[in-house]
Amino acid sequence: MSVVGSATVIASWLEPNKEGHRTYKTIYQVITNDVNDGPITAMSAGGLPVAGGVYVYGNDSDSWAFCHAIPEVKLKEYDESRKQWHLTYTHSTEPMERCQTTSIENPLMEPWAVEGDSDEWTEEATTDKDDEAIDNSSLEPLTGKEIEVFKTRRRLRLSKNLASLNQDLIDDIEGSVNDGNVTIFGKAYGARQLYMRKIRFTRRIYATCTFYYPHEFYIDTKQATHDLKVIDRGFKEYTGTDPTDPKHYTPIREPDGDEGEVVREPVYLKDGQRLPAGNDPEELEFRYYPEEDWSGLGFPT
Repeated sequence: MSVVGSATVIASWLEPNKEGHRTYKTIYQVITNDVNDGPITAMSAGGLPVAGGVYVYGNDSDSWAFCHAIPEVKLKEYDESRKQWHLTYTHSTEPMERCQTTSIENPLMEPWAVEGDSDEWTEEATTDKDDEAIDNSSLEPLTGKEIEVFKTRRRLRLSKNLASLNQDLIDDIEGSVNDGNVTIFGKAYGARQLYMRKIRFTRRIYATCTFYYPHEFYIDTKQATHDLKVIDRGFKEYTGTDPTDPKHYTPIREPDGDEGEVVREPVYLKDGQRLPAGNDPEELEFRYYPEEDWSGLGFPT
């Protein structure tokens, strides 16, 4: 069971597509000396292209056309002492979905896949690019549609075939933020900068009856943190002796003395008191999303 000599080139041709990519097909002939030899033996012959190698044929070459890992192998002639095989290799300039250095038989060996997108919405701006308050000429914070700005947030979709299904882990992670540093494809994120929007999974079979589970992780990223940040404003202020008791907060009145009319629009506050004119609005921060340990997810770094 062996290959006779080395592979020899029979022919090569070009198949361009409408996008301008170049795909080359090259046929190699291989002879084996045993009637029981199969295509794997034929693929072991010397002189065949290697996965990822560039296209070379006689006087021609294309340094941007790379070899696909697995050729098409056909048996052309055979008798009791020999077999003649034709192996058709493909070199192409078209982008590939994954590395072609080796073929993958086990779906669990497929590498992580990543896709990116962005969400866009509008909200009222409270500060400019230099973190200065957006006020009018009387140092009052501006509000309304005139100061609504576009905001964006990146969304990632990571996918991987996993050997098992851990629904308890999914229940914990889904709807949570990361509790510590996480690096994904070279980008480092600090605690609470990632939010697990949802996790999808399915069950599939390979070989005779072996299950595996493709997973998809949908993640929102944020340069700040996934926390609620709102301007401190309201209709009541602290006037009592116990700041933890809501009864010690009374309605804010217009600045006309004790008999002034109760304000109809929320006013800016600081530490439960009406914010003096000319001061920048205070921002309150609330941590709504629970933190979970994401280190066991195995994201590619």
